[in-house]
Parts: sequence; C-alpha cells; structure tokens
Amino acid sequence: MIAAVDVQVDCHAAPCKPVPRYASLTRQQDLRDISTKNRNRRHAVKGKYAVMSGHADFRRVAFGSEVAGLVGAQLRAGLQFVRASYFMAGAGRCFAKHSRPRVQTERTLTACWTAAGLTYSHVLLVGGVLMFVRLKHALVIAAAVGLVHADAAELPGVTATEIKIGATFPFSGPASQFGAYGKGVIAYINALNDRGGINGRKINLIALDDAYSPPKAVEHTRRLVEGDEVAVIFSPLGTATNSAIVRYLNSNKIPHLFVVSGAAKFTHASEFPYTTTSQPSYATEGKVIARFIATSLPEARIGVLYQNDDLGRDFLGAFKDALGAAFDKQVVAAQFEVTQPTIESQILTLKAAGANALFVAGAPKFAAQAIRKAHELSWKPLIAIPSVASSVSATLVPAGLEASVGVISSSFYKDPNDPKWADDPAIRSYRAHFAKYLTGADIGDTLYLAGTQQAALLEQVLRQCGDDLSRENINRQAHNIKDFALPTFLDGVRVNTGPTVNQAITQIKLRRWSGRAWEEFGELLGVSGGD
Repeated sequence: MIAAVDVQVDCHAAPCKPVPRYASLTRQQDLRDISTKNRNRRHAVKGKYAVMSGHADFRRVAFGSEVAGLVGAQLRAGLQFVRASYFMAGAGRCFAKHSRPRVQTERTLTACWTAAGLTYSHVLLVGGVLMFVRLKHALVIAAAVGLVHADAAELPGVTATEIKIGATFPFSGPASQFGAYGKGVIAYINALNDRGGINGRKINLIALDDAYSPPKAVEHTRRLVEGDEVAVIFSPLGTATNSAIVRYLNSNKIPHLFVVSGAAKFTHASEFPYTTTSQPSYATEGKVIARFIATSLPEARIGVLYQNDDLGRDFLGAFKDALGAAFDKQVVAAQFEVTQPTIESQILTLKAAGANALFVAGAPKFAAQAIRKAHELSWKPLIAIPSVASSVSATLVPAGLEASVGVISSSFYKDPNDPKWADDPAIRSYRAHFAKYLTGADIGDTLYLAGTQQAALLEQVLRQCGDDLSRENINRQAHNIKDFALPTFLDGVRVNTGPTVNQAITQIKLRRWSGRAWEEFGELLGVSGGD
C-alpha cells in the first residue's frame, strides 16, 4: 500500500478524528466496526440505512483517494524521468558539439555533464525505467535518440528555422574591388529571406573579410567550420585564398560551393570532390582570347601582362597551349605582384618590345591602369582583358570610357548597363532588386550582378535538396544541376554539373567596348568541363 502523505477528517466516526487519506483496507474495516455501533445508538430509526450509506461513501472516498495517490505518484515519477532525460540529452548535445579530435574527450564529457546539471541519480533513474520498458519500446526510444543525435552530427548549420552558410570575400585589401561581388551575394540572400527563405528556413549568411590574404582566409574558414559550424562554405573569392583552403575543406568533407576563381586546378573533380566552381576557367577563356588575337592579327607581337599567381599563370599557360610553337616567337611576358601599387613600368617594357596586342591577366585595378597608361603613351595595341576585370565601374570608368574603346573581353550574362537590355524583363527585375537591396551602390559595376547570380545558384541547390540538408546531399545536388538557366544569362547559357563536371558556367561569348556599352559578337563558345 502507498504510505500516507496527508490526512483528512472522517466525521462518520465517533468521535471525529484525523484518518490517513491513504488508509489501508484493514484499517478501514476497523473504523467501520466502531462507526456502526455509534450510528446505531444515535439513529435508532434510520440507523440501518445510515450505516450502509456511510460505509459505501467511505469506501468510495477511500478507493478514489488511493487511485488519485497512485496517479499522482506516477506523474511525479514520470516528471523526474523526463527531467533526468532532459539533463542527459543536454549533456549529449554539449558533448556532440564540443568534442573534437584535438580536445580530450574525457575532459569534454565531464564539463558537459557538469554544465547540464546531470547527476548519477539521473542516469540511474533513466536506466532503471528503461529496464522495465518492453524491449520494442526501448528500441524505439533508442532509435529516436539516435536519430536526434545523428541529425545533430550530420546536419551541422541546419535547424528547423535556418541554414547557416559561411563565406569569405575581400572587402578590404589589394583586391577590395571584388568586395562588390560579396555585397551582391548578401543582397540576394536578404531578398530571399524576405520571400520566406528555403522551405521555411531562413539563410543565415556569415560573410567575413579575408582581405584577399590566404592566411586570413584559412583563419576565417576554420572559424566558420569549427566555431560557427556552418553547413557549407559558399562562394569564397580569389585563386590564392581558395588554394589555401581547398584541401582542408575537401579532407573534412565540407561542401566548397561555387568558388569564385577560374583556376584550372579547382576543376579537377576527382581530386576535389567537394568543390564546385562558378565561372569559366581562366585556361578556357585565355585560349579563346589568344585564338581571337592570332586570327585578327596573324603576325601579332603579343604582350602578356600577368599577375604572379595562379590566375596569371593559368592565362599565360592558355596562351602557350593556344599558340603552340609560335608562342616563343610571338609572346613577350611581364609579371607583377598583386600587392604592387602600379604596373606602369611593365607597360613601358611591353611597348618597348614592339607589342601590337596586349592581354592583361589581372584584377580590375591593374586592367584599368594598363588601359589608361597605354592611352597616355599614345600606344594603340589591340587590348584584351578577362571577364573578371571587365566591370564598367571598376575598370573602364577609371581607365576612361573613351580610352577603352575597342577593348575585348568575354561574358556569359546580360549587361544591365547596355541600352539593348533596357526593356528586358530580367534586367528590369534586377534593377528593381538593386534599388531595394543595394541602395547607393553603382549598378554599373557588374560584380554586383555576378554576386546576385552566384546566390541564385545557391538557392537552386538548396531547393533541390528538399528536407535533406546534410552536407553530403548538398554536395550531391551541387554536382547534379541540369540545364539550369538564370534570366540574366545570355541566351543559350546553361548550367550543367555532374559527378565529374564541377564547373557551373562553361560557355562564353566575346564582346567589344563601343564607348557606351559592351557589344557581344561571334558565337556562344561551349567549354567542356570536368577531369
């Protein structure tokens, strides 16, 4: 029997005195014998019926009280079990979050145990209850707990309400012009969240400034992965910075989505299975431009001014591949460091070498300096620049719009500054987006558009994932984009990726600056991607 924990007054007995609420049935029989004698003495006429009624009432009250006590005790035990389970789950989540290969597991477990308020009595309680649960119920509970912890382990950066994404951009430093790219990404993510996010989850984009510095890129990327526990690293910009983090991310199976670099090494899907790229490779673009120059000027003396990094070396290698045996005869090369303030001396060297064609394999700042200096020297070579340096605002305006007339580049998107696209629905929509989310920025800088397109690719991948937002599935979907086109792409440009094809954009078209706008010419050139 349940021990008495309270008392009540039973006035069926004579005299009235406290009776345990959870009195035993034996005790109830004793009380009944006493009360029968007293009631019969006081109620001679109706004594029989009064006694019977009193006994029945007492039995009902005693039985009801005992049931209530049983239920109350079970509820209290259940609450204690839930509370202990809660503490254990808290300790488990803490351990799953903070246990790292570089941290002593025993120390982490002890710290989490203490922080969660867990005691041995809690563990014994949970274990004891589970021992009395039927086996199939125990298995169901274990499976449910396992699924919760599996989700925590396999879905880092993902909750019921958000998807955490990490990114680094050069908002400062020698390549700060490319910061506009990152701002374009941020603006699109803000717009996407205002539309409700992805399947009810908002995007929590953590964008850090790496200043175009490989050590900072490594530091920030490790912080994003190990500290912020983002689901993926998205759209990091720069060849040198991506080179510093690509092996770390791939070895840890972190999706390295749509890197903003055309370096050929990132297109090796077998070596970097968790990396995808977002633009045509420098090697491909370089070959297209080299062949165009060779066709336009068969006896050309070509000056190649290149950054002393993977970007510059990839472009130089592309010219070697395109020109073959004629390379040594036709090409004179000059390199520069990305940290240099000016490239005027290199321009003087190439002019003195008799070059009548000039390709500048560098960032917008250096492309602008080369165009402007050539104009100041009244040197009029055929000038070509890569698509990454073809922004009107970041390159052509500083160089001088008139001085830039005739410059050649390539593209895969509609230029919002070109009057011919003024009534295009996609460009009108982009202008409205720009006015709302990039207030005060210069729409002439197409790096904002490139960042916008980049974020739209991320949206497509996440929508393809559905509710499976594990890192493995995000990477799988990034390698499974089929015939996808954005409205701001040139007609015919499509994104197609696969297990061995990790380049998102593989088609380009040449274009020439007219003094007012970029004008495309020739055919859309397809590029084969992958290993």
